[in-house]
Amino acid sequence: MSSRRWRSVAAALLALTAASCNGSSTPKAQPTPSDNASASSTADPNALASDSALAAYRGFRRAQVAAEAVANAHDPALAKYAGDKALAQERANLLQLASAGIVVRGAPVLHPVVDSASPQAVTITDCVDTTGWQPVYKATGKSAAAPGQPTTVLATALARPYGDGWLIVELTTERSRPC
Repeated sequence: MSSRRWRSVAAALLALTAASCNGSSTPKAQPTPSDNASASSTADPNALASDSALAAYRGFRRAQVAAEAVANAHDPALAKYAGDKALAQERANLLQLASAGIVVRGAPVLHPVVDSASPQAVTITDCVDTTGWQPVYKATGKSAAAPGQPTTVLATALARPYGDGWLIVELTTERSRPC
């Protein structure tokens, strides 16, 4: 075989090998800067922790809204997203609501932001708008809100990894300091 023909065959084999590694018959395009950014953010353990903690926070808030709508302290969805102090506080709150005949209607508007993140802990702050999430007496539907309560409150949550996911383990709400 001539050296010219040999180079053509080698080039063709090299192109076929590269295409089969890509899983397609055409060469793979060069990655764009956005491809590199998304690949690096998914590999960044702090970004992964932040995403997981925010998902747990949003899940907890959804479970909280559902449990407070019927004042059910035993709602199993709460334990899926919360543990430790946060779970104990929410269950105690639900028991108080139930004993007073109060349920909470509607849902809050959330604005969670990660303040700090590591693979061991994530701190989230949230300016929670409670305008559309109000306590009412179950029997009458009349407002059970304390007079003068702000409609936006600052919440701070601490999330930690647990098992295959993350849990909200502490949650504080500063009602005297609206955001």
